[in-house]
Amino acid sequence: MEIMKVIVFEILPMVGKNIADLLKSIPLVDLIEHDVNNTEEAIELILSHHPDVVILGNDFPGIDGYYFTKMIRKEAAPTQVIMIAEMVSAESVRQAMRAGACDFISYKTLTVEELSLALENAAQLVAEEKEIRVSAKEQKEPVAQLQAKTRTKKPTKIISLYSPKGGSGVSTITTNLAWSLSSNGLKVLIVDGDFLFGDIGVLLNQQSNHSISDLVRFEGNLDEDVIKEVINHGDVDLLAAPSNVEKSVEINGPIFEKIVKELSQLDYDFLLINSASHLSDSTIVALEMADTLILVGTQEISSLRANGLFLDLTRTLSISRDNLMLVINRFDKGSILTPGKFNEYLKIAVSHTIPQDYGTVLLANNLGVPFVKDHKGLPITLAIESLADMLITEKSQKKASGVSQVIKSVASIFKTKKTK
Repeated sequence: MEIMKVIVFEILPMVGKNIADLLKSIPLVDLIEHDVNNTEEAIELILSHHPDVVILGNDFPGIDGYYFTKMIRKEAAPTQVIMIAEMVSAESVRQAMRAGACDFISYKTLTVEELSLALENAAQLVAEEKEIRVSAKEQKEPVAQLQAKTRTKKPTKIISLYSPKGGSGVSTITTNLAWSLSSNGLKVLIVDGDFLFGDIGVLLNQQSNHSISDLVRFEGNLDEDVIKEVINHGDVDLLAAPSNVEKSVEINGPIFEKIVKELSQLDYDFLLINSASHLSDSTIVALEMADTLILVGTQEISSLRANGLFLDLTRTLSISRDNLMLVINRFDKGSILTPGKFNEYLKIAVSHTIPQDYGTVLLANNLGVPFVKDHKGLPITLAIESLADMLITEKSQKKASGVSQVIKSVASIFKTKKTK
């Protein structure tokens, strides 16, 4: 660990002294001493000294501690915040993580070992953020080129793929659909929205040191260059799921919505979101933001029932049935659950069927190579290509429809003026 600049903001003198004494006993810690006693002056001190870590008492006078943490992360990143209080509850930890703190500890049981571990974790996060920012700055395009890109930006179509029943093959469909779209000369980004168990990186054989959790730390000042640095680039670009459970809990609905909005402003034709089956607030964001929601089912009673319950739930969410596309995966013509039965029960027509081909899918997934790439002409590949063609056609039609509406509006204005 390199020398770390640390500032402590704690209103209780004895607690502040105890933390300072512990810090002084830890090698490579440069404690910045001060007499600041409110958050307004504290932010000025932070901006002037640029500490690596701020240790913040939860009851420090002035702005609410969680809001102050969010402000530090927005205005002074990569500075990390370790919050400290007498009692640590699950709710206080959750609020701290959402605000951008990297740790929340109790001063009643604080030891040198615990504080050292918290500082080591913070140091790693500081180093990662600095690396991302430096790399992004080096790759930054000239302003004129960025402005040109902005002027010619085409609308990005957001496609969310979802099944209320796990194990329906959503991830496999996502990777192969993305590859098929990409093979048509389109720029495609996959966001692995299964934050707990996402495996798109494995299915595409794309391993990255970064994930969507890296963007959470930049929530207050996300920019295009940082996002591009975190994305793993390939034939299909990928914003990977977190590498562990601890990082996944940092991503809530509002943060995910902000990230998706930023991603939709990048130069992609399609943004595919691989959604988890569990309806968390971030999953609901993915479903509500989708231009097209591909609902995946299988020919099992449990899958049919789960999709029925989900469709009932859409009445309370901001999801239009006009945006829904029902796809039956692992389709078997001999099954008693025909597309007609799905239509009758769900009151929605089956858009596509993807035939069962266990051997091809298993081999492709194990190799990390989408089957649409190496198994041309197979029925399962043709089904994915047909789905991709429909999405491409829909995108073109909507674009043409938008242009047509503009032309009609202009014509109407001229007609009105002529009549007058």
